[in-house]
Amino acid sequence: MDSKPVIRPALYHLDIDRLHSHPGTPRQIDALISEEVRSLGSKQGGLMMIYGLYPGVPLENVKALMDAMEKYARTIHDRIRSSGTLLVMKG
Repeated sequence: MDSKPVIRPALYHLDIDRLHSHPGTPRQIDALISEEVRSLGSKQGGLMMIYGLYPGVPLENVKALMDAMEKYARTIHDRIRSSGTLLVMKG
């Protein structure tokens, strides 16, 4: 009986860096999210980003963060669709 190793995708639970997103500019926030998705994201999935919103964060930074997360989530989603890769996780 041949036994093949089971390769599972890594799951990254990324807490967005508040030190850079709180005082940063919207452009810096977009660059931060882009870099994190580019570094940790993959066609196989496995990247989950969260952000703890605290009092005092400028509203334009909150909007920039949400816009960037949506934009780069779509980028990964489009890569998955174009590659024909579909990952279904059963729990």
